[in-house]
Amino acid sequence: MAKRYSLIPIFILIISFYLIEAVFADEAKVIALDATGETAFIDAGLGTGIRKWMPVELYFKDARIAKLKVIDVFETVARIKPVDSTDSTFLRDGLIVKYHPDHSYPATRSPTGRFFDKYTHHSNHVEIELDSGITSYQVTGSKGESFYTTDTNYIDDVGVRLKDIEIAGADVEAYGSFRATDDRYLETTDEYLLEELWVRAKGFDYELHLGDVSTTFSRYTLSQSLKGIYFNKEVSESTDLEMIAGTTKHRWNDFWGEIEDEEWSRYVFGSRLSYEHSRDARFGLSIAETKDDRHGKSYAGNPLDCRVGGFDTNLSFFDKQLVMDGELAYSWTNTNTNNSANEYSSDWAGKLKTRIDFLRELSVIPGFGMAYEGLFERVGQNFSSASGWLKTDRAELYNKVLFSIYDVAKGYVGYRDYHDNLKKGLTRTTTFTVKEGGISYRPIPSRRKDLKVNVDFSQRDQDTTDKSEDHRTRTTRIQLWDKVGDLSVWGSYNNIFKEDATSTNYDRMINRMQFGLHGNIRRGMVCARPYLSFEVELDRDRPTEKTDLFQNYTIGSHWDFARVATLDMRYVFSDFEIPTVANADLTRKFAETEFKFRPFSDDLSREFGFLFRMNQTEDSDATADWTDKIFKLTYEETF
Repeated sequence: MAKRYSLIPIFILIISFYLIEAVFADEAKVIALDATGETAFIDAGLGTGIRKWMPVELYFKDARIAKLKVIDVFETVARIKPVDSTDSTFLRDGLIVKYHPDHSYPATRSPTGRFFDKYTHHSNHVEIELDSGITSYQVTGSKGESFYTTDTNYIDDVGVRLKDIEIAGADVEAYGSFRATDDRYLETTDEYLLEELWVRAKGFDYELHLGDVSTTFSRYTLSQSLKGIYFNKEVSESTDLEMIAGTTKHRWNDFWGEIEDEEWSRYVFGSRLSYEHSRDARFGLSIAETKDDRHGKSYAGNPLDCRVGGFDTNLSFFDKQLVMDGELAYSWTNTNTNNSANEYSSDWAGKLKTRIDFLRELSVIPGFGMAYEGLFERVGQNFSSASGWLKTDRAELYNKVLFSIYDVAKGYVGYRDYHDNLKKGLTRTTTFTVKEGGISYRPIPSRRKDLKVNVDFSQRDQDTTDKSEDHRTRTTRIQLWDKVGDLSVWGSYNNIFKEDATSTNYDRMINRMQFGLHGNIRRGMVCARPYLSFEVELDRDRPTEKTDLFQNYTIGSHWDFARVATLDMRYVFSDFEIPTVANADLTRKFAETEFKFRPFSDDLSREFGFLFRMNQTEDSDATADWTDKIFKLTYEETF
């Protein structure tokens, strides 16, 4: 009797793609073979995020019978092919295959040609990405109205990645990308540009990043992308220490090139200590500082030196039925570094966000659930954040109650109150309140599970102390979704009233109707996703009793041919009729076709592309008609 063996139950694929690693541990089933019988399609449940093939090995007990490579992934189906099997006919329909990774090969694909074999002994640690293209712009008609000018430009992007390198017990990875282009619509100043550069080292209990770094401490302290250094140290199992320092310059070229209208450089420093008592209790203490260096220049700008500290926490109780998220921060700012007489200001910011899931299942009302969401936030007029984007001088209160009835209906009611000019430093105070509510339900849940109707209503009132911009806006919206076979359809109707404080009726009434459908049709290894949308808007102006008409429709489709080729087509038509403004009627047409293909089905590292785009505008009096046509050829390869 022949001795029987079982396959080792391991399916591991390790893929690195733009810093994202996905690890799978499962078995796969051969569901189809190609015409030659030497490649097979396996239902591996890998998803759609894999673009490059990776070598793996198939093991039978302890004996290796074949090296395989995953050539392509289509939805949850992967195509595999033996590399050096002595008997390729072992692939058969219905076979359960289990893999073990071959670490002697690169994680994404082996290098093409002999460049790496000749110049380095560690070709599996190097990956080079090349993206090249030629774009031709053609403009006809009133050329001064167009954004483009007739020209032909080139672009070359080159990226080099070093990975899986061990130095002093740390895993090291590095990446750099360089762009060369004379296309001023892509790069307005430099023809040669260093786009990205970073080195990352990860040890047992620390991480060190140099170059392009990005981190978020908290909402009020620091959330920035910098050029600098970032360090994370695991102090204990529950405590982490983070430190960062760098500059807010957006481009590497800004370090050695002249920046137009630059008045100062901003440097950022920060540290954060975070403590996780449990999954239900997290605390953080953050400090950040900014300094604006004037480079000895004299100007009328407003550089700042700022220091901000904040304490934040996230707590949950009663099996996450009560969740609280809060932060309190305080800042000290020198607002006049231009002069020797410094002027300091300080202020605070804080927020408390709460969610309560209560009455999940009332015994008296089976299937009824309710939740509450609340937010209070205040950001002082003189508060400064190291992030630099926070809107200041405001206070906001928001309350929202949500409810559900079985799986048939869900709804909400909410109230929001907002006002600025907290310290009366502005010439006026603006306050607005929002009352809103809505319900989403399934009219026939037993027969049409995909049919859903949504109704929303909101009223927004804005008041100013000088009565200059008081107005009210009331919006009613009805939406409908359904699915018929491979097609999903939706439609909506919006009715909007706008009136100012002195009106007895509406100043403007807007009626907007929209309809659309999209499909997801699969036939074998081909997938088609057609879509269509149509929109009409009537905007009636009460003082003039005239109605503006806007209509827009879009038709397009996406085709995927087993990931060997893709085709995208889109056409958009827009028409504006504005009787309230002379010669303002416009007709716009937009068309786009993009085709990408990989000439070698067993090698996904090479990709060719073609793009055609047309944008046409016709004026009512034909004095400003113009047409843009863009042709683009691209080539991408990973070595």
